Amino acid sequence: MLKNIQDLQDVSLTINGSYAKRLKKAGMNRINVSLDALNNEILSKMNRGKAKSEEIVRGIEEAVAQGLAIKVNMVVKGINESEILPMARFLKKKE
Repeated sequence: MLKNIQDLQDVSLTINGSYAKRLKKAGMNRINVSLDALNNEILSKMNRGKAKSEEIVRGIEEAVAQGLAIKVNMVVKGINESEILPMARFLKKKE
């Protein structure tokens, strides 16, 4: 429905990548994904076990497959500094 608003050119959402197929079908152009670590143990400490890195990665891969543009947000704190290079390598493969 938002896409039907005159002069509204871009619709995006912050989500973990789930439901990518439905979001694309609904007219979504892009999504923002929060992923602070690929290492599930580190991610679990950062988000109190709310999400698993494998689930978020699967969501990112599905969003790529659906043609959605993706922005990944990574907040770096002391606990996940070791994840910067693995994250960069992972995202480089998704280009």
